[in-house]
Amino acid sequence: MRYITRLGPAFISFAALLLSGCAPANRFTEPMPDSYTTTSAQIGITGRTSTIQLAEVTPAFFKTARAAPLLGRDFIDGDYNGQAGVAVLSERIWRQSFGADPSVIGKPITLNGRNLTVVGIMPQTFDFPRSVDVWIPHIPSNDR
Repeated sequence: MRYITRLGPAFISFAALLLSGCAPANRFTEPMPDSYTTTSAQIGITGRTSTIQLAEVTPAFFKTARAAPLLGRDFIDGDYNGQAGVAVLSERIWRQSFGADPSVIGKPITLNGRNLTVVGIMPQTFDFPRSVDVWIPHIPSNDR
């Protein structure tokens, strides 16, 4: 059986998650509609800029992976309308760049020159895609 995402060839299906061993060994009875893409990005935090790994994810990404944030929340439907400008940080970047300060939730960051609000922190145990520092909602280009 082949799964094809509706987002195009730059996106990787959750079949890769299953094959990588990063997902629970559940049997899925339907094709998984959720995908992601990764890229390098420039993040600005309190006046400093650094290069990080970014993942753009589709709506049920965290739910399908059965991953819950350490702090805050993951994405909600309203985050995919192109207006919200939200981000979820890895625990690694949260500890390195924010000193594990829980008040980072609701604070601004800049990603490739775009202002975003931090809404959640994913625990260190969630490392998918590997070495990603920030997750943002995938917004189709015609909705940006």
